[in-house]
Amino acid sequence: RYRPRGVTGAAGDVGAGGRAGMVAWSREQALTPIADLELMSVIINLGGVMDSAEAILLAFAVQWSEPIFPIKRVEHGDLQDAELAFGIRFPEDYRAAILSVGLPYSSALLSAIVDQNVDLRVLSELFPPKTIIEQTLSWREIGLPANLIAIADDVSGNKFCFDVADIQGEAVVSAPVYFWDHDFDYVTFVASSFSEWIGSYIGEWSEGLSHEDF
Repeated sequence: RYRPRGVTGAAGDVGAGGRAGMVAWSREQALTPIADLELMSVIINLGGVMDSAEAILLAFAVQWSEPIFPIKRVEHGDLQDAELAFGIRFPEDYRAAILSVGLPYSSALLSAIVDQNVDLRVLSELFPPKTIIEQTLSWREIGLPANLIAIADDVSGNKFCFDVADIQGEAVVSAPVYFWDHDFDYVTFVASSFSEWIGSYIGEWSEGLSHEDF
């Protein structure tokens, strides 16, 4: 269960009511600064289990994205172009989250993880679809395994990835996230799904913290 800053309720989690609220959130707000999105915390203020990928990503944005960094909107057509480029369909939780919420960015997360001495790999940037294509193809030329698709990186340029084998063929609800270290050329398992991965940054270790603290 995740307990992001600014979220209230029985356990500070999101339930069915919060998910319904997410549907009412306009995608145009994906271009507004996070300062305005603080108001969106009312969307996720009911008790229950926080199992909506959209709610988890929004909670991450509210907690960790600085107001100076607007959330990047993701267009459905651009996401489809990336899928066609690799002959895959991204997991449904990932698709729903980034199409509904957008792509938040945080420069504070590194300091928070170091300060709290948490064993997490630092998320630097979630890639827009066009960058997914560019980063994956260019890094494959210099070592990224051909079965991986880069969807984000850390502060050192190492990649968070999906494995093509997990997302070919019929649509899947979720798929594991992997980490590729470009210096030592090894791949490690990060999380069983996009939701679990993003949720790790708003877990109990970060309760009471936000970008304003770093």
